[in-house]
Amino acid sequence: MPIYEYKCESCGGVFEYMAKNTQDSADKCRDCGSEQVKKLFSAFAPGSSRVEDEVPACAPGSPCAAGGNNSPCSSGNCPF
Repeated sequence: MPIYEYKCESCGGVFEYMAKNTQDSADKCRDCGSEQVKKLFSAFAPGSSRVEDEVPACAPGSPCAAGGNNSPCSSGNCPF
C-alpha cells in the first residue's frame, strides 16, 4: 500500500496517509479535521530507510535556510 504525505491548508499540519490503492486519498486533516488538505510531492530514495537520505537539507546560505513556517524548507524540500 502506498503512503502519501499531506499538508493541511488550514492548520499547516503535515501527516502521512496509507492509501488502500493509488486512487485513495486523505479527505481530512488528522490534527484539525479540515477538509482543506493537499498531497505533497515526496522525495524517493531507493534502498534508503533514513529520512535524512530521502529529503535534501537546505543549503547553507540559501534564502530558505533561515527556516520559518513560510519557508520552502519548512516542508523539508529545499529548492536551492
